[in-house]
Amino acid sequence: MRPASIPILALATSALLLASRLLPAQDAGAWTSTRTAWAREHLKLADEQLAAGNLGFADTQAGIAEQLVGAENAGVKAWKVKRLKAKLPEKGWVEGDWKAYGENRGVLHRKEAAQAAGLAVKAKAPLAAEIEGWALRLDPDQAEVRKRRGEERVPGLGWLPADTAGQLRAGKVKCAGVWEAPEPEKYASWDTSYAIPSEHFLFRSTLPRERLIAVIASLEALYRIWEEAFEGIAPLWGRKELPEVWVLRTLDDYQACVTAQEPGILERAMTRGIMGVAVTSKAFFREEAIRDKFIPVPFLTAVASHECSHLIHRGVFMSDGGDPAQKGTLWNTEGIAMLMEAMGMAASPDWNGVGLAGAGRGLDRGMAFLDRLPDLFGMDANTFNADAATHYEASYILAHFLMYGQGGAHRRDLLKAQLAIQKGESGVYDLHFHQLPVKDLCALARAHASKIPK
Repeated sequence: MRPASIPILALATSALLLASRLLPAQDAGAWTSTRTAWAREHLKLADEQLAAGNLGFADTQAGIAEQLVGAENAGVKAWKVKRLKAKLPEKGWVEGDWKAYGENRGVLHRKEAAQAAGLAVKAKAPLAAEIEGWALRLDPDQAEVRKRRGEERVPGLGWLPADTAGQLRAGKVKCAGVWEAPEPEKYASWDTSYAIPSEHFLFRSTLPRERLIAVIASLEALYRIWEEAFEGIAPLWGRKELPEVWVLRTLDDYQACVTAQEPGILERAMTRGIMGVAVTSKAFFREEAIRDKFIPVPFLTAVASHECSHLIHRGVFMSDGGDPAQKGTLWNTEGIAMLMEAMGMAASPDWNGVGLAGAGRGLDRGMAFLDRLPDLFGMDANTFNADAATHYEASYILAHFLMYGQGGAHRRDLLKAQLAIQKGESGVYDLHFHQLPVKDLCALARAHASKIPK
């Protein structure tokens, strides 16, 4: 319902390998050897998680290994055979599983990121940039790489160029391209708003600065969550420009801003009365001192998390001409956005779905609909939105089950479906869970949903 696209570049493993072959032989050889050694370590951790029945964690680490050395690597191919033979556990992940995995993952990733930082110092461009990209992917807070790039961390806003970081730490905002101390009376409407950049977004707002900073912090935390969710599926490096996020105070100003920048969007169904919309490379929200009856936190945070999930997903994965509202795909698009919304609202550093409350949502309508999953899989946008509350909840339950149920066994398929859908390839993806009998899938999803706190 909320088409969005931001120009973020996702680099494929084959492109990395090709780039390495074009670099000086000595540098390329050292980097290839390092990647091969790392792949073995990630496959070892994948084996440990597979033995423990945590198939989602195992798939993530094996996916990183594949991106390091390619799908034809003997170790990667052998692991895939082993994975196909694994039995599906009935249990989902529990807190102890995530804690143990998270600690091991963190140790491994930080160690490799430090090694990459050391290699990048000695390498020549463009290899140095490629190695630094891996360092920050494994450990976004790798201090040596950030220092070399001239970046400093600003609490809540992420890593930014040193001069920008200094201005923000001094409490300034940017207005008409110039840094200044906040003057709230100047920012009365959207066309006189101020701007604050963060690591992954550019925010424009009429809100008091401190209130906007709180929104920014929640969305930067959401981006980290999203990176972790997809880390074994696709590389997430590089971007050409930041997507804009507008946060405005009043309904009139919100409507004027959207109308001026995206003519016609407010005339579409479902957008006139809602508090936020994401379209092209922008998202728009208005502040409200109300609480939705299904969301026991300020509604703005929930809406911002949901819509910016769409921005992030579609910007990385959508090719030109892709249609995110294709028939039969909204359950995936909205289900994952609702899942990310819940994660962002939980704002826990130990994320990965453990002990997750369903964003405080009442799930009874979605539960009742699960026996009709075939309808959800084939539903067009008009039908989906005609009973949006039920279909969004059912999509959330299904996405939650596919992400975390049965040890995360279907997690990779769910995320690969998202990539295919956002590329406009919804008719060609082949998903393991689609091969399950629908009756069994309904039963599993219902059993899983009964454990999601309301």
